[in-house]
Amino acid sequence: MRENKHSIDEDPNATVKEVYQQAGKMMDVLDCQVLKLYLMEANRLLERIRDLQRKMEQITGVTIRSLNISPVVDRDIIKKIEQEIPIEVPHQLKEFYLRHASSVDFRWSAEPSVFGVDCKRGELNVLPPMMVLNVYRDMMEIVNEGRTNQREFNENAGVRALVNDWPYWLPFCSFANGDAFCIDARNQKIVFLEHDVMDGGPYIHGTKIAENIYELLERWIQIAFVDVYDWSKVVDDEGINLSNPLLEPLLQKIK
Repeated sequence: MRENKHSIDEDPNATVKEVYQQAGKMMDVLDCQVLKLYLMEANRLLERIRDLQRKMEQITGVTIRSLNISPVVDRDIIKKIEQEIPIEVPHQLKEFYLRHASSVDFRWSAEPSVFGVDCKRGELNVLPPMMVLNVYRDMMEIVNEGRTNQREFNENAGVRALVNDWPYWLPFCSFANGDAFCIDARNQKIVFLEHDVMDGGPYIHGTKIAENIYELLERWIQIAFVDVYDWSKVVDDEGINLSNPLLEPLLQKIK
């Protein structure tokens, strides 16, 4: 018997949206204090990104590629997306779109000697809401193909992984190679999406990057939104590990 009345019921017949709604109720209870504390600091998020840009521009060997911040969205846009997909847009992501920006595109590159060969570039590419919708639709097309091709499903571990997980994942932050950070609707954790998971099987598919969007932004900004060559090297069971030696040069030079 479960003692935690806020646990997500493990009903195999539950729809994606039902699973998400149960997760949302749990987060409302468990994440309330975190939310209040985060919003006090999140009001400065865009200011902190611009401040990071200025710091990076002062480091020899670093080139800022772009910094574009779009205006916030209308709530009707969020409602439109929720009508189109079976996943309710997480309250954390809604907060970002409604309070901060509809998209953010911050990119930089560095010579290998600056931060190390694993940390040569960084990007915070928060997708605009309608792009989130389009990417999710593309993901579901691949999922449906995987479901209908029984032989490939049985023989390819990567196909099985995406069929089982992608319907619950909402992509909101993408990388140039097609990888992405997604919100897992089953628990609202931030997980890693491998764009080529079907080719070599799951490697870091589903790796936990952060407990939620708030934690992701707070930890990731401290390392300049670096796009680590191999994320498995810098995460542990709790997500991004800022104590990892690979990240030390970044932490030291932009603090």
